[in-house]
Amino acid sequence: IESRRLGDDNGLLLEPLVDALFESCIPSFLEPNQLDTLQRDGRELASFLDPFLDKVTSKKLLPQDGETRLATFARSFEQNYVDNRRCILLNQARDLLVNNDYHNTIQVGEEIEDEDEILGLSDGMAVFKLHRASVSDTAYKLMELCRNIMDEAVAQQPVDNVESPLSLLPSTLYRTARETLDLFRAIVPVTHGREISTLPRTAAVLHNDGVYLAHHCLTLGLEYKERFPPVSDKDTRGKLLRQTCIFVDMVPLFREL
Repeated sequence: IESRRLGDDNGLLLEPLVDALFESCIPSFLEPNQLDTLQRDGRELASFLDPFLDKVTSKKLLPQDGETRLATFARSFEQNYVDNRRCILLNQARDLLVNNDYHNTIQVGEEIEDEDEILGLSDGMAVFKLHRASVSDTAYKLMELCRNIMDEAVAQQPVDNVESPLSLLPSTLYRTARETLDLFRAIVPVTHGREISTLPRTAAVLHNDGVYLAHHCLTLGLEYKERFPPVSDKDTRGKLLRQTCIFVDMVPLFREL
């Protein structure tokens, strides 16, 4: 019975039970106005799990002292949703980078031929425009995903209880958006390294991708910082997020790439 105890590191039953609960109970996505249902769902799950845990403890399938992942699952229901949402989005980014055909390209930017416009003489804002170029369909879709994640982050309403795990959701989504761009730098040069070093077209596509992503990182943080809803003075996390929402620090990384 020791080899099958729920609470032991080598137990055979605990991990499958927790995984099954995670897959069947934690939503993959909720609209901002639906997040208040998480606390209720956690309480309902706890009312179901507690009698079960008492029973298996009395059968000595759980240790008498200490808590297992199963025991804390229901009490961490909101935190589980936040972590699960991040994992789902990162998996989407990884699948895109690994499975999408990197050789397919798409036209982005604007055609700028006038020399005065290029130098910003006829239009002072022209120097900030992205010149017409072909970038990979992968980079284009990744930036769309990054923006979708930031749209989801700014759509979250401030939580009254600043200690609630849901108060971490906007900052977690912001972190996830940055991590999707980090995945590009980690995966694409490794996956296509041989072609990049030997085929001029693939090297040019990677160059244009770096310019394209760096261009968006210049202003992405400023664009979304203004869209976060106001928070109370007590919400230090929310205030800090609105002060530090930047992507410009990633620009040198993409230019170096």
